[in-house]
Parts: sequence; C-alpha cells; structure tokens
Amino acid sequence: LHDALPISERHLKEYEFALGSSQRLGDEAVVVLKYRQVAGTQGLTLFKERTEERQAATGEIWLRQSDLVPLRITLNTLEVASKKYTFRTEATVDYVPSSYGLVPGSVIYKQFLNTGLLVENDLHYTGFHRDNAIIP
Repeated sequence: LHDALPISERHLKEYEFALGSSQRLGDEAVVVLKYRQVAGTQGLTLFKERTEERQAATGEIWLRQSDLVPLRITLNTLEVASKKYTFRTEATVDYVPSSYGLVPGSVIYKQFLNTGLLVENDLHYTGFHRDNAIIP
C-alpha cells in the first residue's frame, strides 16, 4: 500500500480527504481519515498479460488518536470490465509498534468478481528487522 498511496507534498493535490468517525482498533482510540484519488497516475498497479494498468484508489487511514501514528491503511479499487462484470479490490494493512518502530503486522488482500470472492490472501508478519520498520 505504501507504493499505491504516495502521499507526498507533490501528490497531495491528487487526493481528497475527509475526516471520518472516531473508532477503536483493539485497545486504541483512532480517528479515521478517508481518502479518494481524484487525479494522477498513481494508485494500485495491476499487471495483466504484458500490460501495466493503474486504478484510482479510495480508502481509509486509521490514525492513533494520541499521536496520529497510522495503525491501519485500507485501499479499494473498482474496475468495470464490461456491463456484466466488475472487479473490486480491497486491501488492509495493519501496523504494529515494535522495538524497531512501526511495522506491518498483517496484510489482507481480497479481489471480487461482481459479488463473488475470487482471491483472498491473509498474511501475518513476525521477526522484523530494523530495515523493514517505519520510524514515526
């Protein structure tokens, strides 16, 4: 998701942001920031046969209320393949604090054809090294 959501000063104008509701993620109080890509060539990159395709992204950034550290980032895309078929992608990355900084604890990726689930990957990570950490 980090590459799919490059929120640098240069790319900020390509996104709209809206404050969502307050939530809880485990024991943590979080504030949800919703985003929607409105321009630019960034987004989710898909490789189909010999082509590269970019899809605009929407999603949420869940920020710990006490210090605004991101604890969850979601990404959603929609591709209309034809009048009968749409592909929807959902991804969620949950971050956890470690002695090395903030690291991904889990990544859940799902792809749907219309309403039917096609692919689901549920990955959980342990044994981090400092090179993999995001230092807040």
